[in-house]
Amino acid sequence: MELECGTDEVLCLVDGGSTINAASIGKHFPQYADLVESTPASEQGDFATTAGGDKLFNKGRCMIKGQAQDQPFPVTFKDMEVELPILSVRKIVKKKNDVRFTQKGGTIRSQVTGKTIKFFEHEGVYFLKLKISGPNDNTGQLGFVRPGTP
Repeated sequence: MELECGTDEVLCLVDGGSTINAASIGKHFPQYADLVESTPASEQGDFATTAGGDKLFNKGRCMIKGQAQDQPFPVTFKDMEVELPILSVRKIVKKKNDVRFTQKGGTIRSQVTGKTIKFFEHEGVYFLKLKISGPNDNTGQLGFVRPGTP
């Protein structure tokens, strides 16, 4: 099944309504827990509001080196207490990608490289499997859409 993960993989929710990428860094990416950096926003008590009205406080941010289907796919996540890592479609599109949803999942196609990765639908929710590289590993370092930039 597409949604089964290996020990170095994490399922991320592909969210068309989210304006931020969010993950509980210590829970989802423990090898990055010591690399979370505070930001002016996190220091000022920045938070996001869930659909249910709960506040999720921003504890900083961290760039996670990952790959999706053998394509480098680094993501900068806000460190927040979420159940699953959340990938904002808006953020993906702003990085020069086209996102297409279908009944069985969808695709993210780079406008720069033309390469495509797939994500999957399960019970009405969309997921991308992200293979996580260690913080000191050079795989997954380059962006999916902007090779040559960190």
